Amino acid sequence: MKAKSKTRRRWFGGICLLVAITMLVIGQTILGNRLQPLALFAYWSICFILTGIAACVALIDASRVRAEQRDDQRALIESTIQEIEREKRSRQNRKG
Repeated sequence: MKAKSKTRRRWFGGICLLVAITMLVIGQTILGNRLQPLALFAYWSICFILTGIAACVALIDASRVRAEQRDDQRALIESTIQEIEREKRSRQNRKG
C-alpha cells in the first residue's frame, strides 16, 4: 500500500509541475500578448497554483520519506540489539 501511495503522490506532483512548466513556456511564447489582462491574470494564477501544489506534494513526500527512513532505522537498531542479546545468551549457555 505504501508503494502505491508513494507512486501516486509522485506522479501527481510531477504532472502538476509538468503542466505548470508547459503553461510557463506557452504563456511566455504564445499567449503573452494575445490574452486580455483579466485572462492573463487568471492564466498565471493557475500556473502559480499548480506550482504551489507541486511544491506542497514534494514537501509531503520528503517528510514521508524521512519518516519511513526513521522507522526503518529504528527497526534495524532494534533487530541488531535483539541479535546481540541472543548471541550473549547463547555464549552464556555454552559457558554455564
